[in-house]
Amino acid sequence: MSAGNLGIALVAAAGVAVAAVPARADTDYFGAKPAPTEIKYRKARSRTAGQKLTIGGLAAGGVLAGAVGLYFHLDSRDAADELSADAEIVGTWTADRQATYDRAGSSGIKAIVGYSVGALLLGGAVVALWKTEPGEDEVVLTTRRAAPTLEPVAGGAVVGGVWPW
Repeated sequence: MSAGNLGIALVAAAGVAVAAVPARADTDYFGAKPAPTEIKYRKARSRTAGQKLTIGGLAAGGVLAGAVGLYFHLDSRDAADELSADAEIVGTWTADRQATYDRAGSSGIKAIVGYSVGALLLGGAVVALWKTEPGEDEVVLTTRRAAPTLEPVAGGAVVGGVWPW
């Protein structure tokens, strides 16, 4: 055998030896970490329709009660300004002035009640937001590697891969 033929024979023998060792896809020849088989993430849950309506109703009621309190606050202030010493009222105390004085006191009490009820309702909405916090769910997706596929078709074959979801 000549040297050229010997070299070809050695290369062919090496090729046969390498081909005889089966290649394994699950063997990591380069020392890389394997791909994760699970993907985990957190997904926020939502409140129920009843919880949303309760929170919205408490907040709307609080705003409405605060607006009523503001109306009576301004009415009380206007009545008090009519009777103020700065208004330079000269004369005797009349029944009309007494009615204005009573209106100022009554409107002041209604304003305090409106503000108090509004604050309680808004506080209730905040507590309802806090107590109905729905939390989160952990979602786990299982991943798999692609599987090669070979499908015979008329006149040949189709080579591809299949990935499960």
